[in-house]
Amino acid sequence: MASIRSSSPNRSNYDISDPLQPAIVEELLKGQVEWRNIQDIIRVSFRALTDTVKNQAQAIRDLERIVSNKVSKSEFHSTLAQKLDYTDFSENLAHVKASLENKTSRFEVESLVLSKVNDINYELSNKAPIQQVIQLAEERVQVKEFATTVDDLYTKLDMVHEEINHMLQILPSQKDLNEVRDISNLKITELANTLRGIEENHDELISKKLNRTEFESAIARKNEEIKSLHLAVEVKAEAEWTETTFRELKSLICQGQKNYEALQEEVKALEDKNSECWEASQKQLESLKNDFETSHNELSSNVALKADNKELEKAINLVHKKADTDTMHEHFTIQRKQTNESLNDKISDVKTILKRTEDGFLERIKTYEDYSKQLENSIKDAKHVLKMLESEHKTVTKETVSNFTKELEDIREDLKLEINKVLKTIEDMNMEKATKDEFKDIMGKVNQKINGKADISDFDKSLQKSQKELVASFQTIRDDYKIYFTKLENQMSAKFDQLVSRNELRQALSEKADNSQVSRLISTKLNLEEIVKLRSEIEVALNEIRGKATKNELDSHVASTKIAIEEISKELMSKAYIKDICTLLDMKASIDDVNSALVEIHKELDTKISVQEHTMHLNEQQALNSILCSENSVGRWIWRNGQLANGFAVPWEIQCINTSPDNFIWEIDATNILVVTPGLYEITFGFYCKKKPTVQLLVNGETILSAVNNASYVIHHSSGRLKNASSSSGTISGLTLIDFIALPPRAKVSISYNGDRNCEGFLSLRKL
Repeated sequence: MASIRSSSPNRSNYDISDPLQPAIVEELLKGQVEWRNIQDIIRVSFRALTDTVKNQAQAIRDLERIVSNKVSKSEFHSTLAQKLDYTDFSENLAHVKASLENKTSRFEVESLVLSKVNDINYELSNKAPIQQVIQLAEERVQVKEFATTVDDLYTKLDMVHEEINHMLQILPSQKDLNEVRDISNLKITELANTLRGIEENHDELISKKLNRTEFESAIARKNEEIKSLHLAVEVKAEAEWTETTFRELKSLICQGQKNYEALQEEVKALEDKNSECWEASQKQLESLKNDFETSHNELSSNVALKADNKELEKAINLVHKKADTDTMHEHFTIQRKQTNESLNDKISDVKTILKRTEDGFLERIKTYEDYSKQLENSIKDAKHVLKMLESEHKTVTKETVSNFTKELEDIREDLKLEINKVLKTIEDMNMEKATKDEFKDIMGKVNQKINGKADISDFDKSLQKSQKELVASFQTIRDDYKIYFTKLENQMSAKFDQLVSRNELRQALSEKADNSQVSRLISTKLNLEEIVKLRSEIEVALNEIRGKATKNELDSHVASTKIAIEEISKELMSKAYIKDICTLLDMKASIDDVNSALVEIHKELDTKISVQEHTMHLNEQQALNSILCSENSVGRWIWRNGQLANGFAVPWEIQCINTSPDNFIWEIDATNILVVTPGLYEITFGFYCKKKPTVQLLVNGETILSAVNNASYVIHHSSGRLKNASSSSGTISGLTLIDFIALPPRAKVSISYNGDRNCEGFLSLRKL
């Protein structure tokens, strides 16, 4: 049992489920009883081995953490499968490049945008500016409609004033609040007086040393009285809250008055604008009238200067008398022409003046019409503002009412909580048999809390209800007290009946002990000091007993400890003994073996290169590989079956080699080989059959090379001719060609064949 107790606290520091932690060995090493008959070297070797195992376990945990953060092969391959291939990406990129080449350039778009911007600026320069439009709109108005709208605004403002006055009349005044406050104070004083009377009655009852039942009944009645008071107090509110609400209402009224004044100022400004426009129009009309009158006077004066027909005839007669008729006719015609021309000029001038006046009047009428429309819009805006003000007023009233109700509910809840607290304290006092002083203190606190409260309601109905409830509560209290006092009288009379007579009292006294006997008994009793000491000791013992656990707790603790001991014993049974561990440790490697293995590992690590050198060599190798891969970009395909597609195209059946499948895209039995990247390529092809065919190389459907059985077409041979050389296995030589071509991006390379069908061929491409 001693070994179990010594090992159990150490085991709690380790996780038994961890296979990498040598907790058992460490516990054994910390103990001393088990190692008395064993040498110290074995213990030291065990310690060294546990340290190495610990370090290795920590390293294994670090590796497990790193491996858990890494991505698995399946996830890596799944993500790679979801990615695009290089061929798909290159095809998409080529399509995007082709689409971009067909689209317009940025310079062209900017030039088009600039041309459009210049056109827009030119059109805007031809338009009238905004200030002129605003001035014309401000000058147009009709006086009658403006006057009617102003009257409507005044009527609406009067309605708003009436509503505000009505609300002010409905709201309680300061006098009403003061009256309510005075009434509430009177009620509170009455309640305080009644509570004092109740306290005095309770003091008298306590002085008479009531029994517990009587005390509990009195306190129950007191609780009922407090509940009735609670019902009366629920209708009350705090005076400060009423004052704050009254101030908020005043502020709202001030805001309404300010809004009304702002509307009046806007109406005055509109009237001033209207009067100014009217005066300007009247001035223009007067100026036009004066111009017309002056032109009319000038015409009349010019006509008055001309001679009448009678005067002309008299002058003609005199001239006939004095001169010849021919000369007089000539002078007469000349004068008539002059008068007609002057009259026509004057008439044309008058007509032009009349047209100008008419145009001016029409323009003025149009301006007035536009101004009237603007006034209508402004009136609509004013109506909308009035509607907004009305809605805001309604929302403000609703918010104030909701705030009133919320605050009333909060105050009621606070009062309920406080009264519940008081009731709880009274109940606690009842349970603990409170003394007279404590009861007085609690009642004083209750009086202070009740005195600190004020009325909630501002109306007479609530006050009348509270008065009726108080009268009813006082009547119930009086009835209860009458019943209580009658019961007390009956009890006292019964007690007096139960009192002993004088003879019985003398007999009882004769049976009692004398003074000597009492003094003897008192001498045997303890002193006051000893009693006080005993009381203090008893209190200390009681406190200790309270601090101790109960019987149930002790039983549960004993049961839990038994279960824990059984579990520990089971675990210890499953554990190995020291002899078994020693045999296992003898089979393990010693410190020298571990050190020698570590030395060999360090030697091997010293022969290895560092990580930096390894990365540097890898980068160099990657550069070499990229160079070699760029030089070894080769593709070769074979045609064996002798069949043609479309009668001339060679379908390539087998792919012998393709070092860059992203560049050389091939499909089975496809006639075209797609070369993605542009550049210089070395192309070789050859066809082997008994009769030499004619072969053409096509790039994007166009022939660029042709090979015929002729010395001029076969270039890379020492002789100008090819001779057939056959063997038993088949044809050995054939028609071959090697050339260098510059291919465009995404070029389609194909070969057309014309010759013997019993033929084989190949095609090879290499990127330079």
